[in-house]
Amino acid sequence: MRIMGNRDAPAGHLQPLLLGLSLAFLLSSCRLLFVVQGDGFVVSASSQAIYRHDAVIEVAGAFSDSFRPVPHPGHSFAGWGALCRNQPVACPVEIPESLVSFDVDGALEPRFLPGYDGPLRHTGGLFYDADGPDNGRLTIPLGELDIEGVGDGDASLQLYLATRELDFLLAGERIGDGFEFNLAEPGLSYNDLWLMVSAVDSEGTLATVGLETETPLTADAASLKAFRPNSPYADVLADCAKVITPFSACEFSELPLLGMENSNPDLEDVMARLVVSHDWMGVRFQQFLQRMPDDMLQMFRGVTAVVISANVRPSFYYPLTGAIHIDPALVWLLNEEKATVSKAPDFRANFGDELDFRYFAEYLEGAFAAFEFFSLDGDRERTVGEAERLFGIVMYHELAHANDFAPPSRMGTLSPSHSMIEAYTANEAFSATAVLEAVSPLRAELVREMAAISFGGVEPTANQKRITAYEVGTAFAGDSAVDFYGHYTGFEDTATLVDQLMSRHHFGIDYLAAFVTRPAFESFASCDDYRVGWGQLGRIGDPAVSARAELVLQVILGRSDVSSYFAGLPSPRTLPVAEGYCTAAGRVLAGASAPQGLRQPYMGRPPERPVKRVPRVLRLYL
Repeated sequence: MRIMGNRDAPAGHLQPLLLGLSLAFLLSSCRLLFVVQGDGFVVSASSQAIYRHDAVIEVAGAFSDSFRPVPHPGHSFAGWGALCRNQPVACPVEIPESLVSFDVDGALEPRFLPGYDGPLRHTGGLFYDADGPDNGRLTIPLGELDIEGVGDGDASLQLYLATRELDFLLAGERIGDGFEFNLAEPGLSYNDLWLMVSAVDSEGTLATVGLETETPLTADAASLKAFRPNSPYADVLADCAKVITPFSACEFSELPLLGMENSNPDLEDVMARLVVSHDWMGVRFQQFLQRMPDDMLQMFRGVTAVVISANVRPSFYYPLTGAIHIDPALVWLLNEEKATVSKAPDFRANFGDELDFRYFAEYLEGAFAAFEFFSLDGDRERTVGEAERLFGIVMYHELAHANDFAPPSRMGTLSPSHSMIEAYTANEAFSATAVLEAVSPLRAELVREMAAISFGGVEPTANQKRITAYEVGTAFAGDSAVDFYGHYTGFEDTATLVDQLMSRHHFGIDYLAAFVTRPAFESFASCDDYRVGWGQLGRIGDPAVSARAELVLQVILGRSDVSSYFAGLPSPRTLPVAEGYCTAAGRVLAGASAPQGLRQPYMGRPPERPVKRVPRVLRLYL
């Protein structure tokens, strides 16, 4: 058997000969040709060889095989033509040796349709490490994948690994309850492959899907548009920002990172990359951005687009597209603007409720609240000045993610043919997170477990539910993260270091955080019923923490000297253990001066809800 290209053979010259017997076919031919209509492949059952349009098998002897159609991700199979016309999915082909001498061509003609929107979906799964398998073979248990909509069990289910451009496809071998891939082929890059799931769905349609990463954009994706109609990227901005699978990601030739075009972007450069669901969002975003420090504009080098959409909650960075997505609750000023913002609660708000501790966190300036949280309910309006600090903190956090995935120092190495996620894969070793984890990794396993529960929704065990505020706080204090959320992923470790450093440097804001006991009757608890297990004000000033922040900031800003950001950082102040939260916080804040223009002194009460930083990095590998 030999595969050969035959792109000059017109389909009209094919001479199929069909002698069908139930599921087996007798074909007198010296060549088997593949005429693929639409976007897809054909896979051999015996060899797992992949056949594309105009591929040819030359038959020199008796031949028996079965062929499976494989649509591209987001496509479906519409049936066979020619030789396999009456076959529902797989097409078995048999050629007896006695018929090989006949000079007759046979054709396999699979037809594929775009725009699949059926029940088959692949929404997640934890199935391999970033370093890849040591033995060259990767096993993916089906139990670790989130696959929906497969019909009649999983007999039709097949997994493939493919490059984003689909110029390379590797079929998995079904072994027990999983699939095994041979990754030992020379030149095969483990990190460049993405998982495809192909199956007959619950409606009887054979389709293929890639890993979909859920984003809040799906609810109002149709309303997204470029805020500047005259932007050079107005025609592609919204579509590139709505991508949810790696196989449909835009290349930099379509939508480059801002820093690939301009190493010193200004306000108009940023506005030309803005996507909104409502025009007022763009107007307000510009007003807020005009009041931000200059280094924030520099950090937009790491983004392809900025999206502000009514249903975004919470704000997040999306490494598949290189876009940051901003919750419009940060930028509304008027009641009519507020009315268009989704009031859906953060979907992770109740994670960790069964734990025996709570994590309280507040932003303070002196002894005063650094800013006020404005409700989306009621008719109270606000000014830019009343909301700009929270806007600034969130923006620094998301932009830290963007520059982590696209370090300024690596802009010159990026290829126009790369997508954002491919660019990150190629430059991962140069990211701030990679540098930080190599030099100063977090080691507190207990805190990592608690963070997975509190921010990732992992179900706690009975023993984990009994972990005390003192235990987790002591473990946290012995490590060098600036925030509990930093233990959730290395990316959040990086981003929290940046946002706390920048909020202190630019806005004079300190972060007060504490692990406190959960009272027996929490609904009726007073502030001091929450007893401090560990707490600290201004942890960014701890020498070990600020040293890690310096490592990160050098990469994020693309500067070797960032010493000015650390000048005058005050030492952290630790809350007394076992005291009520408000009493303990009051002791630490006693004597702090009241800043100009703020009228909300610390009132001796805990936050209405412990501040929960939810994950803003959607890792496609998980």
